[in-house]
Amino acid sequence: MNPAMTGEVDLKQLIEYILRGGWPAGVNMSVKQTMYLPAEYLDAVLEDDIYRLDA
Repeated sequence: MNPAMTGEVDLKQLIEYILRGGWPAGVNMSVKQTMYLPAEYLDAVLEDDIYRLDA
């Protein structure tokens, strides 16, 4: 792999990129804050689906 094409990323940066994920809302958040987005999304989906089942 040519580092000039992809840029060099150290291990800490790589881990942060993985933890941040692809959530658009997380662009301006810290890595720590962004890690909560998937859990919050799942909670919202589950809660919404529970109400649909009750209807």
